[in-house]
Amino acid sequence: MPGVPLGDQMDRDVVLRLIVAQLQEYDFPSVAQVVATATGLTDYSLDPSPRLAQLAHLGAQVESGELRLLDDDKAESDDVAMDEKSTEAAGLSDILVDKNRTTFGQLIFMEKTGDSAPLPPYTPGFMGKHNGIISSLTISPDGKFAATAGYDNTIRVLDMDVMDDLLNNRVAVPKNDAPVRGGVPGEYDNGPVYKSLFDNSGAIHDLSFHPSGMILAGCFEDHHIRFYDISRSSSRKSFRYIPDTFPVYSIAFYPCGQYLVAGTAHSSIRMYDVRSFRCFTASAGGSDDTTTTVVPGGAGSSAFGSSTGTNASAAGTVPAGAPSGPASLLTSAITTVRMSADGRQFATASGDGTVRLWDATGGRCTSTWRHAHNGHRVTSLQWSKSGAYLLTSGADGTARLWETASGRTLKAYYGAVSSATVDAAVSARASGPAPTAAMVGAAAHGVASFSWDERHVLGTALEDDGTGQVTSQVVAWDALTGDVVGRFDSMHRTGVARVASSQHSPALLTYGDDGKFRYWGVRDADIMGASGDA
Repeated sequence: MPGVPLGDQMDRDVVLRLIVAQLQEYDFPSVAQVVATATGLTDYSLDPSPRLAQLAHLGAQVESGELRLLDDDKAESDDVAMDEKSTEAAGLSDILVDKNRTTFGQLIFMEKTGDSAPLPPYTPGFMGKHNGIISSLTISPDGKFAATAGYDNTIRVLDMDVMDDLLNNRVAVPKNDAPVRGGVPGEYDNGPVYKSLFDNSGAIHDLSFHPSGMILAGCFEDHHIRFYDISRSSSRKSFRYIPDTFPVYSIAFYPCGQYLVAGTAHSSIRMYDVRSFRCFTASAGGSDDTTTTVVPGGAGSSAFGSSTGTNASAAGTVPAGAPSGPASLLTSAITTVRMSADGRQFATASGDGTVRLWDATGGRCTSTWRHAHNGHRVTSLQWSKSGAYLLTSGADGTARLWETASGRTLKAYYGAVSSATVDAAVSARASGPAPTAAMVGAAAHGVASFSWDERHVLGTALEDDGTGQVTSQVVAWDALTGDVVGRFDSMHRTGVARVASSQHSPALLTYGDDGKFRYWGVRDADIMGASGDA
């Protein structure tokens, strides 16, 4: 590698641990055990990790000149210092960062040489709507389905492949009033709308797909979490539900599928076993806290689905929603909950602008970032695929990239929708439900999303076209440099638009207060053209 002496190498045992973890990641557990035994390696874990492959990839980019490491002085001058106020609860101010360590988190401090990564040529495709404000949109972990929820008490489940087919003219324009599905392969009687779900249960705040992709959970203002089986063509209502004692604002499944974490208007985290519906509450970890949480996890846990044949209520199987211990660690309603891909951590955002990281198996708060967005509300959270970073957006009009191990802000992305702009939009709403904590939090503000390859961060901004007409723009930043690399009209004309990106292909969905959602993809011809140019 140019400029790096051959003697500057990682410690032997560190490399061997990375090799063992990478072999586990590639599903070679017996080979990993043989390597550990043959090399006399001690103090190692057999947990899978892709870190070695990530380091090799970044090293190859540095060697080729595509990326350049910053020197120590420049790295120190970057905006990576963490607010001391954000470290009080977690004790992060006592953690010293070893500048000589070689980790994926360290290598983010690079400058990209040459131009920023170009934005793919996104083209607008299928458009659908709700009869009211759209409060939530989520895409399934496998990228096959998306789901939207509206304050019209309905959920639309969308087929991502069909929307891409329509964009590329592979199928005919869908019929508007046809049944949910036809029986002929290749025919899409209802277009991308795979299923419409109705429960007439009030405002829906958030949605989460089960890892199987065929169970969808929704959380409601009426204090319930409801489960829908989208594989059953005749079922349009929930087959089970969990009652809570507070409005439920956000939910996320564990990757194993057996557990679900929820944030409510109460200040304590809930974790539910979705088979028994037993409720756990999070522990503050202090000596005065009498509540404890033990949530078994892991890939071997049974997936939710064994009880999908019943529509019986589970109301009698759930303990009281309020925690039984002393005053909770949290001080405000939990408006957003998001789980890391490996299921080891989850993140929460509270109405007071605090972000917290949690040990997903022990229910212990491991890190607290107060004033994550300068005291403004935090409006969205998204983990990177590696789990090393967390992307947040806030009502201060910025998105921020955090290193989760240290709690440092690595990059800020400026120009998203600001608090003043959106607060005015919320106040101007003439119809719909009264604003709730969730509406004024995640649902009422712009959100930030990683692009499918994590090269870009996507968000929204309001632009004046010079005639006094304000339009909502989708804006893209280079994830590494923070530079704006592109923007385009979201085509939403009322309220503030938001954006969600597939993590499997260059595809987006935008949605807004106009009740409309729109698919954006890259045409086959554009993909082939880009490949030819390369």
